[in-house]
Amino acid sequence: MTPRPLHPGGTLWAALVLCAVVATGFSALRLSPDGLPVMAWWPVAGLSVALLARMPLRLWLVLVPIIGVSHYTALLMSDRPVTFSLAYGSASLVAALAGALVLRGRRDPSDVVLRRQMDVVRLMGSAAAAATVMVLGGVIYATSQGDTPPPSLILLGISHLASVLVIVPVLTTGPGTLRRFHPAAFVVQSLLLAGAIGVVFAPSQHLALVFLPLPLLTWAAYRFGLRIVSWQILFCAVGINVYAAFGHGPFAWSQGTATDPVVVGSLTQGYLVAMTLLCLPVALSMHQSDRLARELRASRDLSDMTLATTGCMIMVSDMAGTVLRANPAVSLILGHRTDDVVGRPIWETIVSPEHRAQAAAMFTTMDGSLIPTSVDGRVRDLEGCEHRVLWTSGVVCDDTGTPTHVVMTGLDMTAERNAAGLMEHVLGAALDTAIIGTDTNGRITLFNAGAQAMLGQSTYDAVGRPFTDILDPAGFSAWAAAHDAPADFSSLVQHQVDAPPTDWEWRTSLNRDGAPTRRVSTTLSGIHDHGDTLIGYLCVGSDVTELHQTAELLVTALEKERQIVGRLKDLDTAKDQFVSTVSHELRTPVSTIIGYGEMLVEGDLGDLSAGQVKALEAITRNGERLVTLVDNLLALSGLASNTLSWDRDPVDLRDVLAKARDATSGLVENRSLTVTFEPPADEVSVIGDLPTLTLALTNLLSNAVKFTEDGGQVRCVLDVSEGQGRFLVHDDGLGIAADEQVHLFTRFWRSTTAQRREIQGTGLGLSTVQSIILAHGGTITIDSAHLAGTTVTVLLPLTESSRRKRETNSGVERA
Repeated sequence: MTPRPLHPGGTLWAALVLCAVVATGFSALRLSPDGLPVMAWWPVAGLSVALLARMPLRLWLVLVPIIGVSHYTALLMSDRPVTFSLAYGSASLVAALAGALVLRGRRDPSDVVLRRQMDVVRLMGSAAAAATVMVLGGVIYATSQGDTPPPSLILLGISHLASVLVIVPVLTTGPGTLRRFHPAAFVVQSLLLAGAIGVVFAPSQHLALVFLPLPLLTWAAYRFGLRIVSWQILFCAVGINVYAAFGHGPFAWSQGTATDPVVVGSLTQGYLVAMTLLCLPVALSMHQSDRLARELRASRDLSDMTLATTGCMIMVSDMAGTVLRANPAVSLILGHRTDDVVGRPIWETIVSPEHRAQAAAMFTTMDGSLIPTSVDGRVRDLEGCEHRVLWTSGVVCDDTGTPTHVVMTGLDMTAERNAAGLMEHVLGAALDTAIIGTDTNGRITLFNAGAQAMLGQSTYDAVGRPFTDILDPAGFSAWAAAHDAPADFSSLVQHQVDAPPTDWEWRTSLNRDGAPTRRVSTTLSGIHDHGDTLIGYLCVGSDVTELHQTAELLVTALEKERQIVGRLKDLDTAKDQFVSTVSHELRTPVSTIIGYGEMLVEGDLGDLSAGQVKALEAITRNGERLVTLVDNLLALSGLASNTLSWDRDPVDLRDVLAKARDATSGLVENRSLTVTFEPPADEVSVIGDLPTLTLALTNLLSNAVKFTEDGGQVRCVLDVSEGQGRFLVHDDGLGIAADEQVHLFTRFWRSTTAQRREIQGTGLGLSTVQSIILAHGGTITIDSAHLAGTTVTVLLPLTESSRRKRETNSGVERA
């Protein structure tokens, strides 16, 4: 992860540190006492080590030259000789590299931070490496110049040591090292520390009071955290070095005499080293203590949350059995408040009275040897309800192996045990259904009472055997061949799991070949655990042997019935053919009789007496009745056999009305009836056959005339209703009783009134009319009541042209 610019390791942070290298190097050299060949305070070392340690290695190729140039520039700006500047600048650069490598080790740059005491050890190693390299560089330079290494090299090494120890912690600590504190305490401590530095290093201060700042810094380490104490040590270092540069403080004077600058510098930097090594470990110890406390609180919170959210009861007791902690599940399951349980022996609260002595005996030894690891017990709650609880216990020991606590976990198994008992009861009671469970290899693991009753096998004989043993071998082999699969359990799983029920032949004996079989409707499904892992298969079978036998008997009966119906149809067809043949044979001679009779009546063959005319009129009238009967028979026969043929032409229903009126005129000649016909002015066109429609309307009018007594009225109306041509044939005659109207369209049926009054008829009229109207796509309805007349309504679909014409005329009239 790339650091942000201002964060340690960022580009802007690196640029600021480089600027600080140049500025502090120049300032430190300017503040060095006159006559001192080396630097008494060299903060450049600490800045360079921190910069290189916090930056990625890939940037060192850029940073190392820049740092080297910075060191060299700072030395030149302080009027040091070129050779001296080059030599000491190079040595300072190499020292920074050595210190950075030791501080960093194999860690990522982002991990170069002060967190643990081991980080202080690395920091000390880094400072020692930088100081050593710097001293060696000074020795090499002095030797190359032909000089003896000066004592000031000791100061050079101590100044590098102090620089790294003071500055690196400032740049390698973050906000996480701060502790919670009151701002007023920080202000007071800072003021006291500044005052102490001012007093100890005041001008002409010769008293040995250098210990005064140390308690205040220790206070900061304890109270404010590593980051603040690192910055305060840095501020102290700056102040002390400034005071020392001007010859102030206890290190600059000894018994009233000015001390040598090398000694002053060494004592000053040694004091800073001691200050840092005293305060940093304390601050890190507090930081680690805070971190451990936070982790402990987080662990405690997590433990509390786990205890609060778990569904099982958890209690912690000491080795004497006194409950120290109890989670909320104890209250939820048993009703005991946590405060009522904690602090009391466990057997006094949640243990049933009859088991308290046994529970107390478990805690008589302090090593927990009598405490069982698992107990399946019965516990009653405050309401007296019994719970089946599975208790598991564990003894917790300290670092020395001494038992200190007992953790008890109780899982309420009441619902599971009740469900298991119910399931066992269900499996045992299901005598009509076989339930067989298997493992993933097809071995039977469950064999319920229904399977035992169906197959005549005990659970002992069936469990452990292959499931395929219950299948009829011949049927199983035939099934496998049809599916092009081996006859084994894996093939069953592949084709039958979660498939619709399939009928199989099951053997009624697993130990005897040739045993009878039962036809069983079988389903096979997979069983998965809570993790959706397949753990076995469940087979459910229903005995359908009797059902199949009944179905076979039913099929046989239906086949016989089909044969009988076929014979009846054949007989009906023969009857229709006979009626048609006889009707055709009768029509010709009857027509001849009617024709000659009419000729005789009209005198075409000579004059007749009045008696002869009357006799001939009776012959003609009955002949016409016979012709009507033949026409009805022919029409019904043709409609029933789908052999009747007629024209499918546009027919004006007004023509049908006119022909029916002519055909029935003879029926009303000698009757005292009022018969009216009401045709419309406009054409009423339908698709059909004119003679057939005329026959239908003639039958309706004939019935109306026959069943209306003299003095009555018969009315025939033709109009258009709801886009269809409509005939209304109304009479006020005898009517039809309501209980007889269901038979109106039955062939040869005649009403009780017609039979009682001996009204002539064949009972074919309405049946013929219905057949004709339905064949033309129309409908017929009859509204009648006994002695209250009859109204017959016939509706026929109009032709498209007639319908459009009427819609156009209707629109014109509305306009």
